[in-house]
Amino acid sequence: MLKDVPASEAAPAIALTLADRSAFIVERAAEVAAHHDLKQLTPAVVEAFERLLAAGKEGDPQCAGKLALAKALAAFEYQDPAPFLAGMRYVQFEGWYPLTDTAAGLRGTCALALVQTELKDFEVLKHMVQLLQDRESVVRTAAAQAIAKVGTEASSLLLRLRAQLGSDEPEVLGACYEGVLKIEGTSALDWVHEFLQVEDEPGMEAAMAISATHMVEGFHMLKERYELKERYELKELSEPKELSGSLEDPWFGRGLLSAIALTRRQEATTWLLELVEQRPREAAMAQAALCLSAPSADTLARLEQLGRPCSR
Repeated sequence: MLKDVPASEAAPAIALTLADRSAFIVERAAEVAAHHDLKQLTPAVVEAFERLLAAGKEGDPQCAGKLALAKALAAFEYQDPAPFLAGMRYVQFEGWYPLTDTAAGLRGTCALALVQTELKDFEVLKHMVQLLQDRESVVRTAAAQAIAKVGTEASSLLLRLRAQLGSDEPEVLGACYEGVLKIEGTSALDWVHEFLQVEDEPGMEAAMAISATHMVEGFHMLKERYELKERYELKELSEPKELSGSLEDPWFGRGLLSAIALTRRQEATTWLLELVEQRPREAAMAQAALCLSAPSADTLARLEQLGRPCSR
């Protein structure tokens, strides 16, 4: 395997295989080139990418070769935007009705790579606005992530606007929430908190975006939201059945506890362990949240003591 040989020895063979007629062989060559960081092969990678773009689905079924080449150029931090712009415009429908666009992953990869090129931020954002309308949610998600990588005030405003328009897949909206938090920091928590109020998938994406900041303020916000939900549910349970509304799916509560665990704050771990120890109704959910968050040895030991060990 060429991945196992020194880079200096692999380079000549990889240069030859990048010119092969087989997209499968080119795909493997691109992966090895990226693995060894063979930046000197950049011209050959660009040439292969342009060739497979022109070849279409007949020359590269499932777009695997083009995707591997684009990833190699991204790994090389290639500065010329031209290949990535071409990849962002590329579509490849395959299969039987309904046809599948196998180039969605390619467009998303090229969108993220475009940010690192010599193209000015304003030009990058203009292209991302177009991709936010792509038919495939994976591309729209990548476009939102690319906008966040630009990291300017204009980027944050675009993401806020897209999120507040709603009507998209949860993962796209989640990328918007997370991007705004990365750009604006603590000051954006109250904005994201508004999306946390509805117990649906976008609401859960908001919880996970808050969690990913690892901020203590985020932990307190998630904890407050969880306790509000629990107070509501307990009130519902205490009312006569004919007077009470239907309880929300407990999925949202479990998700909030998972988000709290994933803040990886010591305060969060301590609080979740208190739930395990003191609140039997919620102990199993808190235990599961901790066990799924790559807990420390101390946390695992404490769960053992409480008779709620993580399964091995």
